[in-house]
Amino acid sequence: MADVIYSSYIYEASDLFPLSQRGRCFTLLRHPVERAVSTYYYVQDSVKNGIMDLQLWHSSIEDYAMSAHIENNW
Repeated sequence: MADVIYSSYIYEASDLFPLSQRGRCFTLLRHPVERAVSTYYYVQDSVKNGIMDLQLWHSSIEDYAMSAHIENNW
């Protein structure tokens, strides 16, 4: 048996537990600015390595933040 499962499907994951042993839910959150900065550097490295399209290249993090490519997930 697993001690931990990871899923964004909370309701479906709850079916994995019997009624006698219900699971507990917890959330790990990352600071949104740190996540955006990390994504910026990941995309820039991926563009340099030819993994992602050159159209995703932004000359600065400010350009990235003002572009349509930044994550918009409230």
